[in-house]
Amino acid sequence: MVLAALLAPGLTAAQSLSEAPLIPRLDPHDRPGPLPIPAPADLGTAPVFNLYRRDRITPDLGILSPMMEGTPSVRLGAGYGGAGDAIETFGQALLRHGPYAAMGGIAWRDVGGYDDGAGARTRYGYNRLTGNLGAVATPRDGTALRITLLHDDVRDLKMPLGRPVVEFGVPLVSGAGADPLFTTRTALRLGGEHRLESGARIRLDGGYTRFDREADNFTLRTSLPVNRVRSEIAANIFDARLALDDVAGPVAWRLGLDLRHENRNGRRFGGPGVNSLATLSGRQAPGVDKAELGVFGEGAIAPWQGGRLALALRLYAEYFGAGVPVSRRFTEPSALLRLDHAFAAGGPAAHVSLGRIARLPAIEELFFALPSAPLFNAQGTPARQVGNPTLSPEIHYRLEAGLAWQGAGWQGWMRPPPATAPGIDTSAWRFALTGHASQVEDFISRDRARGQHGVLRRDFAAIWRNVDAALAGVEADLQWNLTRNFSTRANLAWNWGENRDTGVPLYGIAPLEANLIAEWHDRLFDEGRWSLGAKLRLVAAQNRADINPTTGSGYDVDRSNAFALLDIFASLRWREGVALRVGLDNVTNAAFAEHLPFRTTDDTNFAPVRGPGRAVWMRALISF
Repeated sequence: MVLAALLAPGLTAAQSLSEAPLIPRLDPHDRPGPLPIPAPADLGTAPVFNLYRRDRITPDLGILSPMMEGTPSVRLGAGYGGAGDAIETFGQALLRHGPYAAMGGIAWRDVGGYDDGAGARTRYGYNRLTGNLGAVATPRDGTALRITLLHDDVRDLKMPLGRPVVEFGVPLVSGAGADPLFTTRTALRLGGEHRLESGARIRLDGGYTRFDREADNFTLRTSLPVNRVRSEIAANIFDARLALDDVAGPVAWRLGLDLRHENRNGRRFGGPGVNSLATLSGRQAPGVDKAELGVFGEGAIAPWQGGRLALALRLYAEYFGAGVPVSRRFTEPSALLRLDHAFAAGGPAAHVSLGRIARLPAIEELFFALPSAPLFNAQGTPARQVGNPTLSPEIHYRLEAGLAWQGAGWQGWMRPPPATAPGIDTSAWRFALTGHASQVEDFISRDRARGQHGVLRRDFAAIWRNVDAALAGVEADLQWNLTRNFSTRANLAWNWGENRDTGVPLYGIAPLEANLIAEWHDRLFDEGRWSLGAKLRLVAAQNRADINPTTGSGYDVDRSNAFALLDIFASLRWREGVALRVGLDNVTNAAFAEHLPFRTTDDTNFAPVRGPGRAVWMRALISF
């Protein structure tokens, strides 16, 4: 994306090349995954991220921003969250010496179950330790070297319990079949760049990531299941990116090479009809190797005053399938043309892009192999999951357009111009509007085996297959420092998706959501500041859902009801290095459930999980 050019219309076209790839890397739609790795000192939300409350936006840091944007030697903090009696501590340190710098951070979190708005207890909780170390060296002008080590360890993640249900006549298991006992991720990354005498820059970045997870359905549960099962999965990922670019001339350009190799092995032991936990009963990834090569080129020119044109081309070649009797090779080009135009000084800036973006099948989509019964049972059940080695790549034909406009006095949220006079400020605002629409050939969709074209069985097993699909979305965001002491924000987001082959709504589409934020802020004595704010989150009902396994995937949990949540919060920063932030979430104790529940395991059916009810939280921060 060329966002920097939109926010600063004075930039030349050459400067509009973003550091990020112009063509995005697409992920599988609504993919289950582990907890996202948090920033150790992210003060943007309550102390602990709750998996079953998924706000699209959260209040900005406001008066705490200076403490997070500076470079203090030490930053320490602690917090408490009433939803799950969550406790958190974190710390960061920075050491500088001439052209060298070293930094480190660590965060510990302990989370328990919580009460929803109806007073029912939700089974939930985990213990987590996240740490990182890094160093940067700039031995001479134009040269920089970087190294980063990250480790994330999540223990005893309790998930909603599975229960047998019948959906449209199809027997299913609704809920999590297992709890992740541990999920660990360790990543080492190296990078460097060097500027040549010609003005061009050469950059090399790469790293290694190790992922391990073990889950079972009995260790963390008081009521033991009839059929005990445990699973383990391990992945090794290597990636590297070499790029040569030049943004100093009238034409900016970038050429490069991407390499990525992933090895994954997942196994399940025990389960229905298997008497021993030592008996292998399925494979989430049967020793699969996936190697990917990408060649890319990007460029930007200024064809007219105030205009920018960006073009990117990426060629992918991928080989995978080692260790199984299936080997596939794909070569798919992606291309994107983007046009940016800045109107008169102080006016809006707009962009439009049109692209063909390819996504190659993920390992689990191709090679998942989890029978729900002993291997000698040929009947199968709806709890079985089967990958599809014949999948074709997704091809997204995507149109995107956007508009960004800001007043002359805009300096950021809760940052009015220094000379702001009392009364309404008509210059300190920012507005952004973006929209996109995609026609997708061979969209890789989760589905049920119903004897469709290319599917031999009608046992409602969970499968993946190619369909044609359509996606669209619009987001509008207005931020306004209405006075020198009062800031407001309004955000509206709408998404839509459909399986064009069947006419069924696409699963995993978030409903219409609006967020309204207002915050009052003022000085506290000579050095400090304080603020008091409120947020209203409005979520519409989602009636376009894929809930019927006899006509679609049934992967959506249900049609969801509309709900409204009110939060209040306050911040206090006295002196420069001490701050306190407190809040009360879900003031009205509303009972609600997100349309998109969090999935960390590969279970295909989830019951609706209600989010936390009324809960107080607080966080303290010290920096020096």
